[in-house]
Amino acid sequence: MAPRIAAPIGQRLKQIAQLVKADVGLEIAATDCGGWDTHTGQGAAQGQLANRLGELGDALAASSADLCERMADVCVVTMTEFGRTVKENGTRGTDHGHGP
Repeated sequence: MAPRIAAPIGQRLKQIAQLVKADVGLEIAATDCGGWDTHTGQGAAQGQLANRLGELGDALAASSADLCERMADVCVVTMTEFGRTVKENGTRGTDHGHGP
């Protein structure tokens, strides 16, 4: 298996880190990380969700290591567009949640 930092999110964070280190005046950067809309076989320590979280965690860690002391001037925000129910559905996944 290829290193998870080779995942698309890792490559995009690497490009952002390159811009930060190049001192081009970057103030804000944004990227996305698709593939989270899973409903089946999400798993716990292993499975789709664990794999996605692992890729994201590895990419964030690699980006932080790459930027070293420059991380003191970087704020990383992660967010999601929707939530999930806590209860597992019949296909070992979770469904979209909803607001009150």
